[in-house]
Amino acid sequence: MTQLSLTLGYILIFGCVAPRIVPLCLLVFMIQLRAAGILMTTALKRTVPRMTVGIGQWNEVFYFLMILGVLFSAYLLVQFAPLFQGTFLITKLTGFFLYLLIIAAIWVCVDLACPPTDARSGLLEERRLVVEHKVMALQEDKNFEEAQKLRKQAGDKTAHEGSRFHTEEIVKDPLSHIPKLIPTDRTDKRHESHNQDHP
Repeated sequence: MTQLSLTLGYILIFGCVAPRIVPLCLLVFMIQLRAAGILMTTALKRTVPRMTVGIGQWNEVFYFLMILGVLFSAYLLVQFAPLFQGTFLITKLTGFFLYLLIIAAIWVCVDLACPPTDARSGLLEERRLVVEHKVMALQEDKNFEEAQKLRKQAGDKTAHEGSRFHTEEIVKDPLSHIPKLIPTDRTDKRHESHNQDHP
């Protein structure tokens, strides 16, 4: 991610100065992504699995680079463009902010035409959760069956029946056998003093 981010940052900041570098950076992306895939599947060892959520904080980095690139492009426009040669500072500032407003309007139009999030993403997330629950349930059933076989082999049938009856009892009536709190003399004295303080 670091090497690709450096390449993309160069395009976002200096792409307006040297637009011919954009196809070369695209070529770098194509080669590096495919080479990384081939290395991971053929030559490298599999790493320890980790939980990841997308590209994480790189989104914030790319957003900052985009804003920086727009500001740099606006500065180059008002400073070196023939349109602003020999104009006053207030004219350059007006052109600078007008350029920023136009770019912001273009971003809004692009987001409306191609929204960053899909309306069906929630459905996809729920389906993924359902699949995870199904897989976990199947694995738990498999582990339970294996444990049951081991208990039968060891002759520990009574413990299994007791746990099964205990589970059925909890499922049927979970609150009936909970012991009630019996107040002691100390708790009675605390309640009496509390009632005397707060009538």
